[in-house]
Amino acid sequence: MDITRDVVEGVGPNGVDVRLYDYKSSKLPSVTSVLKTRNQDKSNLYDWQDRNDGDNGNADHEHLFWYSRHIGTLGHWHALRQLDPTLEWSDDEQQSVDELNQLTADEVNSDSPREVLYSILRGDKNKGGGAVSSWGEFYEQYPPYKKGSYYRDELLKQAQRDIEFFKDAQQRLWNKLGITQDSVVAVEKYLFEDDVGYAGQVDLVYEDGDTTVVADLKSSSGCYGKHQMQGAAYGKAIERSDLDVDTVDRLEVHRTHPRSGEMAVHTHKDAPDQTSIHTTKYWNEGFDELWGQFKSLVEDFEYES
Repeated sequence: MDITRDVVEGVGPNGVDVRLYDYKSSKLPSVTSVLKTRNQDKSNLYDWQDRNDGDNGNADHEHLFWYSRHIGTLGHWHALRQLDPTLEWSDDEQQSVDELNQLTADEVNSDSPREVLYSILRGDKNKGGGAVSSWGEFYEQYPPYKKGSYYRDELLKQAQRDIEFFKDAQQRLWNKLGITQDSVVAVEKYLFEDDVGYAGQVDLVYEDGDTTVVADLKSSSGCYGKHQMQGAAYGKAIERSDLDVDTVDRLEVHRTHPRSGEMAVHTHKDAPDQTSIHTTKYWNEGFDELWGQFKSLVEDFEYES
């Protein structure tokens, strides 16, 4: 499927940026763009930003978000390539490499590489923190008054360690689930659901015996409602795609968190053929219920084309 993607700034509801997928001259918003319009309690997000405000030895939340986004992008590629050695390197991966090397993004370009590295190593103090808890501990590992290139190089080394953890941890999860190259139906599959009106790219579709599973990889500290609804959107699009899949039976989130070392396979309570590795904690809504919620969001999603 020959699809191109482009982000159009400020054209969505309440001025949100919209990622548009273009296929055969038809354009559709991405699943993640649609999910930005969910009615949700953002108090936890605001608390996280307040905790990580960059002051008094705290990490800067903009640094953390920037870093986790790129670790997720690169970790996905390296992990999924273990299941599909033909997986191509895309502009997204190259952009992440360039930003990590050059620190040119808006979130980090006004700060020194030392400040960015400190934020990454400090982490969120309310979620286990990271490798250091203060500037004093930081300087015990990374001497002060080095050139910026020194801290940038150390940041790249940390990024490589986190990417390797993500890749290896995902493989360990897949070994426990029995996922092999032979059981894979699709990796990084583009989806263009023009009947309902959305598009996206699903990480993994695989067969577990007679059960068809749609899985999304995450490097987050939890499995959140937006992840669950995202899975439902991908699942329904897979059923309508050119793949030989009549029914998606189970949705999963394969989550590995480099900072805490957590690994988990999340699924919904009504998911069939669950194993001891699956957890349904905080995933109380079923596939069809989540799909209905997402479909309503798409129907109400308006943007300037």
